[in-house]
Amino acid sequence: MRQILITIMINAFLHAQVPDNYDDYDLAKEKVKPIKQNSLSVLFDKTAPTILSMKVKTDNIEHQWATTGDLVTIFCEASETVHDIRMIVLEKEIEIKRMNAREFIANYLIVDDDPDGLLPFNVSFKDSAGNTLENYEITTDGSSVTVDRTKPDAYTTGIMTPVGGNALPNVWNSTNNSMEAVIPVPNDTTLIGGVATFFAKIGSGEWEMLGISHPLDANDLDSLKKVVLTEDMVEAVSGFDNGLTIEFRSSLIDKVGNETIGEMSESKIIIDQTLPTLSRIDVESTNLFPSVAKVGDTVKIKFIADEPIEPPKFTIYGNEIDAVNTEHFNWMVEYVIKQEDSEGYVRFNYQPIVDVNGNPEKKETITQVTGFTGDTTIVYQNGDMFSGNWKEGIIDGYGTFSWKNVGNYKGRWMNGKRNGYGTMVYNSGSRYEGEWKDGDFHGDGTYYYANGDVYNGEWRNGLKYGQGTYEWKSGNSYRGAWINDHYTNKGIMTFSNGEKWGVYVLPK
Repeated sequence: MRQILITIMINAFLHAQVPDNYDDYDLAKEKVKPIKQNSLSVLFDKTAPTILSMKVKTDNIEHQWATTGDLVTIFCEASETVHDIRMIVLEKEIEIKRMNAREFIANYLIVDDDPDGLLPFNVSFKDSAGNTLENYEITTDGSSVTVDRTKPDAYTTGIMTPVGGNALPNVWNSTNNSMEAVIPVPNDTTLIGGVATFFAKIGSGEWEMLGISHPLDANDLDSLKKVVLTEDMVEAVSGFDNGLTIEFRSSLIDKVGNETIGEMSESKIIIDQTLPTLSRIDVESTNLFPSVAKVGDTVKIKFIADEPIEPPKFTIYGNEIDAVNTEHFNWMVEYVIKQEDSEGYVRFNYQPIVDVNGNPEKKETITQVTGFTGDTTIVYQNGDMFSGNWKEGIIDGYGTFSWKNVGNYKGRWMNGKRNGYGTMVYNSGSRYEGEWKDGDFHGDGTYYYANGDVYNGEWRNGLKYGQGTYEWKSGNSYRGAWINDHYTNKGIMTFSNGEKWGVYVLPK
């Protein structure tokens, strides 16, 4: 009897497994010292290890969802020291990383051929006595991961409609102040929490995002979602100029990140913001002396427009008369003098002339504005032009200034200088959108360089100063403090390969 007992104890000891690097470990929920080679006792443990905690999440913005390229992380905590750990995901064993004797994690990267639906996984392991837990697959917090690699259904971007002023289909004129954009949203519940985005391009240019992405909710499903694009968004598209055409398309991104780029809208918007002008107006009569008229004589008003216009209406002695296009851009109005008409100079007026694309007649063009207050246009001798508000002969309010050799500015003015919010588009291809003070970038603003670089942040007296982010076209970026147009040692440089540096020296 004694001989048999000793044999059992020795055999049990010889088959006991002790994890490396641990002086103490959990056996049968009790802290004990590891069995030594000269021990003459064996601790009997028949209790299988269990899971105290198992959770799963992804690095997707929606932590319980995943698409191609997302990383799934599974965290486990066992009830005691375990080994021989096997984690199975989609019938594939994946590597585990131990955090300590009882805790470990496993990562799995979603790939293109992984099926949609709930991501199956399970874990197995043994305790130090050899008791096993097999194929455990229930998370303790109820978490799960749903794989969704299905993109939203294909679609065609809807109609784009200019809004405001003399709005006409497929024309962007000087009176429009926004664009109504339409995107068909399918009945796909994964789009709830997703976004819709609009893009535009001119000619052979690159597609550019218009403003921001627009959130989608349950009310948008199975509908034509309408979005308002502001005047600044439309006119900031690279290459924007009279006579050119803007094309539009859009994209739908579901809450997981799957994107479908829609087909181009059938709307092709022609840019025409040229204001019509009348080059000359002549008034004469059929009298023997054309500068006078008697009853029965016909007064003829002739004028020439500089482009095709809608038939204007004239009022002569209270009678409204439509002008007639005689040839090309030549127009004429005829009125027969009646007995009841009052004597004196024949007086007439006409409604503002509008061209065929909805642009109203140009305001009076003058060469000096001394003491002038109001809204008008001035053309300078060097070809520069300003159109907008004046106060006592000084540009003040809202207006647009075109420098022939520099570019165009649209925004707020005060005391003859750019002050407030405005957009400057340079002939070089660069663009600044933001706040101004006394003609300089000052406050918050974004500068889009012609080479593709972008700076977004604070400015002072025309220089980068304060907090800001500079993104190079190469993919590198710096976010942090700036002084006098230079980044400082208080920021983070992120390189396109993912590396981040946090110490810098001011450039000389």
